[in-house]
Order: sequence, then C-alpha cells, then structure tokens
Amino acid sequence: FNALERACLVDASTSPLRRVMKPTSDTTIKKLLEKSNPDAGSYGAAHCAVISNHSKRLETLLRASAGKIDVDMTSEVHGSTALELAVEHGYWECTEVLLRAGARPTLRAFVSQAEDGNVDRFRQLHAHWQLLERKNARACDATEPFDFRQALGTAVAFNALDIARYLFEQGHRPRDKSYLMLQFAAEKGHAAMLRLLLE
Repeated sequence: FNALERACLVDASTSPLRRVMKPTSDTTIKKLLEKSNPDAGSYGAAHCAVISNHSKRLETLLRASAGKIDVDMTSEVHGSTALELAVEHGYWECTEVLLRAGARPTLRAFVSQAEDGNVDRFRQLHAHWQLLERKNARACDATEPFDFRQALGTAVAFNALDIARYLFEQGHRPRDKSYLMLQFAAEKGHAAMLRLLLE
C-alpha cells in the first residue's frame, strides 16, 4: 500500500467510535493528494475506501481529488473497479458515492446486483448507465454495445424474478435459439421464472 491507500483504509478492528474521533483523516487525505498521483498504487485509493466500506472517506477522497481520480480504474490487485467492489460486497452507500462521481456501471456490477436480487438497486444502476449512454451518444463516443443477457441469465439462475421482469421490460431477452435459461429455471423448479421466459 502507498501512503494514500493506507490513509483510505480503515482497520476493521478499529472501533466505530475511534473512527469517528479521527479528526486528521480527511486532512491527511487532502495533503497526500497534493503530493501524489491518486491513481498510483496497486490497490487504488478509491478501492481501499470501498474495501473498508467507508463512504465518507471515499466521498472526501473523490471531492478533494477534484476529478484527478479515475473512478473507472481497474485495480491491479482486485481486477475490478471500485464500483464493482462496492456492488459485489453490498456496500450501497459507497456505490451511491461512486455513481454520483460518474463511475460507469459494468456488466460485472450488473451481474453482482442480479445475484443480490434487489430490483430497486438494479434499476438505479441501470438508470445511471442509461444516462451515461445518452451522454456518450451525444458526444459521438462509440462504445461497444452493452449486452444485458448475462445479467438476465444471472437473474434466472438466482431466481431474481423482479430483475428478470425489469430486464424484459427494457427489451432484453435471451437469444432466440437459446434454451439454457429455460432449462436452468426448469431444473431449479422456478415456475414463475419459467412462465416469464415462455411469454
């Protein structure tokens, strides 16, 4: 860990009261940002704040960096973005901070949220993604089309019926000749999911 990454980590053994009583942590982060590249390090400062599930520290880091932090950077160690880590661990406050900072939801984040099954959070991720897609379309930024079938497959596998319905409402369907999702829902006894897939 570099100094900035260490400053963003909160030791899990530290009591909640002691975390609140650390008045220098935000100041330390601001000073370290002045002296170093915020994206340097194997872990990534934003990733360290997420791993600690410390949304306030993450917010301070992002605000103090004034846009210098690449919120979509993939950590060398984790092989994921800070947003992917936040979604995978269910750290929704950190997820919201990253979304406000402009982090781009990835397929991996959608799949993780489909596993969790919370349709409201899935919708929030999707709405943010749609907003970014509209902005990119206006800027003529050609990106690869995003394929939500993997997230749909995950929703089927975890019997996340509300998320599967939502994806259907958005126009996402299994491939025409793919029976894998039907087969999986049938094997698991997910009758409502089967009815949805057969509609």
